[in-house]
Amino acid sequence: MHLLCTFVVSVCCIARFAFSFPVESFEKDLENLRNSNEQNLPEVDDLREVTRHIRFKVEKNFQDEVQVGKNERSKKVLQLKCATCILLVNYELSRVKILGGDFASVDDMVHWVADKCKLLKLETARVCKGALENFGGEVSRVLSQVNLTAEEVCGITMPDACPNYKVTTDNHKTAWNVSLPPKSHLIPISPRKFTIEGPTLKVLHLTDVHVDSLYKVGSTANCNEPLCCHGDDVTGDDIIEPIDPEQPVRDVHVSKQPAGQWGDYRYCDLPWWTFTDMMKNIQTRKIDYVIWTGDIPAHDVWSQSKRQQTELLFKLTSTLVEYLPFVPIYPAVGNHDSFPSNNFPPSKVRTSGKYSVTWFYKALAKAWAPWLGPEALKTVEIGGFYTTLVRPGHRIVSLNTNFCYNENWWIWLNQDDPSGMLQWFVQVLTEAEKNNEKVHVIGHVPPGKSPDCREEWSKNYFRIVERFRDIISGQFFGHTHFDEVLVYYGPSQRLMSVAYIGPSATPYAWLNPAYRIYDVSGFGSGWSVTNHRTYVMNLATANTRNTTVWYVEYDACQAFGVDKLSPAAWDKLLREWVKYNEDQSAVKIPESLKNYVKFYVRNDEISIPKLGGELSCSTLEDCVKEIVCKIPKNKTFDVCRKV
Repeated sequence: MHLLCTFVVSVCCIARFAFSFPVESFEKDLENLRNSNEQNLPEVDDLREVTRHIRFKVEKNFQDEVQVGKNERSKKVLQLKCATCILLVNYELSRVKILGGDFASVDDMVHWVADKCKLLKLETARVCKGALENFGGEVSRVLSQVNLTAEEVCGITMPDACPNYKVTTDNHKTAWNVSLPPKSHLIPISPRKFTIEGPTLKVLHLTDVHVDSLYKVGSTANCNEPLCCHGDDVTGDDIIEPIDPEQPVRDVHVSKQPAGQWGDYRYCDLPWWTFTDMMKNIQTRKIDYVIWTGDIPAHDVWSQSKRQQTELLFKLTSTLVEYLPFVPIYPAVGNHDSFPSNNFPPSKVRTSGKYSVTWFYKALAKAWAPWLGPEALKTVEIGGFYTTLVRPGHRIVSLNTNFCYNENWWIWLNQDDPSGMLQWFVQVLTEAEKNNEKVHVIGHVPPGKSPDCREEWSKNYFRIVERFRDIISGQFFGHTHFDEVLVYYGPSQRLMSVAYIGPSATPYAWLNPAYRIYDVSGFGSGWSVTNHRTYVMNLATANTRNTTVWYVEYDACQAFGVDKLSPAAWDKLLREWVKYNEDQSAVKIPESLKNYVKFYVRNDEISIPKLGGELSCSTLEDCVKEIVCKIPKNKTFDVCRKV
């Protein structure tokens, strides 16, 4: 059993924090192994040399710290993290091989790995224990069947640090294609043929609320766990970071200020009363319908349970009904909504007990019943996806994009169109095309967003969008917590479509809570987004004054200098921004790009490079380049310089 693989992946399921370890502990472990089995000394000695090499690289990194720029140093740190990951996994594989046999039970394995987690101080003791209890069995089962190498495991769990270790071996099939119908010969009805156009619709986009029922005002906001602002948070030296002691995610922003009344920027989720305050503000707006793109629970995934997830699902949906009783709501499921988090086995993968997802899909169907009809609820119970008609000529398709999520380990056991959802999607679009319907697609994890959404799944999604680009008039996702847009291109960089990634309601991390309202052209006008306004609440001001003010952060058309939002308008903006990226010294930064970068993080209290855990850049100039290069997408996954 790949025990340390289990540990590595389990910790990654909590958060992508750096791998860190005291090399001396490994030296002692290797010495114990050496004494226990003399016949395997060459293998043990090889491992000893690896640990010495890693320690040398760590020490050299510290020596070079003053002499290299911060950006170059970040690259060195990523290389060290990847090497450390591979060392840890290979170490465990060799340890099991040398000692022989396996653990008597999963409980024994969990106990051993939890002890190692504490020994290596990757997380606090309770996080180590809870993570292994919730995720250990799942990952152990998957890894025991797919037989990944240490390099492949690290390439999956740490794609930013280990980009060169993709799974490409023959025994791990990754290439697959959905079947697409030939291009329709039907002539789509042009919106211009209608003399009367329907009114513009106001569509609320709510995403990533991550409501924290345990949030406590005045508690520690800079704890040493992935989620803080609870009454029992751990502080002090419970975890260490010897590879990168100035790692900005946890250390740069540390302050002794306690958790604020309305929330906190420092790795804390949204208090329940702040969520209801936001809903009261939304209640004052004109809303025709809502798209709600997932992630209800807080980020304390190591301490969650099936009961907690279910109760929170029904509590939040009933709150939405309370504040918007006559407004249709169209939800999509987020990766944090299941239990354990990211647990979405495809229908072909047989699971039972703790890892069965049947109970969750039934709970979703029951919770979403006030807004969806019987036919839509049937597919919700099958796989958490559905389609429904919003208005005559306007259809919504809600996809369970967790079937492409890189941390949903079950998809390794069924990579070819998990649960058949994309082929179902093609069937829905084919019927919509025949009926002259325009389609809006909603989901949680954005297709094409690397490394979160797997490449083969995204490539098939792009093929579908390319085929049905004439009827897909809007795409809306969440997950990243940032305010983003994706521009999809087909062959020869032909513009296909635009996807909006909504800003999160949670402030996690270093963000102001937000929601968005789109202007969507009505009947006779193509059902397309023409503008949007993003509303935020400044946490720093709210906590200082002990009162909230929700205000329009920006109007998209005004901020980006366009008459109306459209794929063509975004394409023109993007080409201008890429031109600036290619030579920042020769071209003045466009005002529209300044605004896009500013609103991307929606927080004037913190400079963009300080978001080191989310962006790999270290200067404003590099951050602008990185943010712009996140926008264009197509099935080649390498389009930034080609647009």
